Amino acid sequence: MKIINHRVFEGRNIYSHKKCIRLDLDLEGYSEIPSKDICDFNESLVRLLPELNKHRCGIDEDRGFIKRLTEGTYLAHITEHIIIALQNMVGVEVSYGKSREILGDNYYVIYQYEYKNTGIEAANIAVNIVNSLINKKIFDIDLRLKELKEILMDEQLGVSTFNICNEAKKRGIPILRIGEDSIFQLGYGKYSKIIQATMGNDTSAIAVGIAQDKLLTKQILVTHCLPVASGMKVKSRVDVLSFAEDIGYPVVIKPEFGNQGKGVIVNIKDEKQLSDAYELLVKDFKEDIIIEKFISGRDYRVCSVYGDIVAVSERIPPYIIGDGISTIEKLIHTTNDDPRRGEGHEKELTKIKIDDRLIEYLKQKGYTLKVVLPEKEKLFLKDNANLSTGGFALDCTDLICEENIEICKRAASAIGLDICGVDLICEDISKPITDGGVIIEINAAPGIRMHHNPCIGSSRNVAGHIVDKLFKDIPKNIPLISVTGTNGKTTTTRLISHILSIAGYTVGMTTTSGIYIDGKCTFKGDTTGPKSALAVLMN
Repeated sequence: MKIINHRVFEGRNIYSHKKCIRLDLDLEGYSEIPSKDICDFNESLVRLLPELNKHRCGIDEDRGFIKRLTEGTYLAHITEHIIIALQNMVGVEVSYGKSREILGDNYYVIYQYEYKNTGIEAANIAVNIVNSLINKKIFDIDLRLKELKEILMDEQLGVSTFNICNEAKKRGIPILRIGEDSIFQLGYGKYSKIIQATMGNDTSAIAVGIAQDKLLTKQILVTHCLPVASGMKVKSRVDVLSFAEDIGYPVVIKPEFGNQGKGVIVNIKDEKQLSDAYELLVKDFKEDIIIEKFISGRDYRVCSVYGDIVAVSERIPPYIIGDGISTIEKLIHTTNDDPRRGEGHEKELTKIKIDDRLIEYLKQKGYTLKVVLPEKEKLFLKDNANLSTGGFALDCTDLICEENIEICKRAASAIGLDICGVDLICEDISKPITDGGVIIEINAAPGIRMHHNPCIGSSRNVAGHIVDKLFKDIPKNIPLISVTGTNGKTTTTRLISHILSIAGYTVGMTTTSGIYIDGKCTFKGDTTGPKSALAVLMN
């Protein structure tokens, strides 16, 4: 079997209302040979891909596809099910597929996909599996699944983008992906909005720049009489040690420009620890390092959307609990085996990475990876609680007091961000932070995974709030009219455009003579295909 061609359909198509790929196959002499007549084929296939036991197939009964295999089905149909199974095995929820004969050994397979490159590679792997089984060759399914997972990770949407797009769909707002990254257009024409994660049309580039500079953010918040930890930028080891003496230990050092808690070293208690931490940090961040007074307390993230406080989470650093038998390293691996933990942002929790910073943190606590942790002893593994470093979140939205809500609103307004995360350190979010608490950072493009999927507490639909604010007081869509037929299509289209223009609408029109926006030709030619329609919808 070999692949002749494939075609990707990114929206509704003649085969399905779902996103689909059409795969054209040459069965190379096997079009009339059912699977039951190929020696050991069925048994080897199910042994290689037990996921196929879940497929009900067209007969819609438990293990329906296995029944079809036993009766004898054909390679194109089998390929369709393998492609779907492979996508399911790496976490992509798809189910639709069908196969049809073109002529002789030529067949086509239609199958649903969520991510294009992953879907195409799943087809390549499926064909390789079929050929390997026929030719009695060993197939390393674990290796190929690992490669498929890596492709998926590269193109998978982040949690924030995924949730915002889902909320748009629920509201009947059309979605167009722009390029290969996580930039989307929600809606059509002049009512459309561009989003990238939790940044949108109304997000100020200047405000994003301010938020990325922790020192500048601190200076602005001080100007607005908001509580922050005292701190400054340091340019040398002498500098950092001198300022630490001035403000008093314990202290925190961190990069002036950074995100996701990268490079943040907290609760430094003496000159030796500070010197070591500074030397570690300066390797990666050169001179862009700031020092702050360490404020003890709980770590909270407050999410502000267009001036409304819509979610609050307490963030807990990753930790392990000893069993008196396992080493710290083993306990970390066991924690990472939790099915809720994945790589990066693919799941609600992130796997704990064993790196130099974790090893250094353990060293400061008097541990190594090979130490056996006593039974029931709780050991924190990081000094920051970011989800991206393995931390987890507890929903506290109903606990925040009115005074803290007002402080967070003022902070977001001071920086100028429409959507942001305000990081607070305080003992209790239900009490005003003016009594010993501080604002640590303001985050542009805040991740909303912790609010949608808290480990404990209620899920907060931050994405829904964002979409509702983006489309407040404006239509969520524009009317579309399609004209098809044999003769008179362009004339009819022009008449419709003229009528709508007279009614006061700005009309985009694409015909066999060109693309027209508000009566002006922007491109001449036969423009009746999907690319021309897209040009109108994105104008």
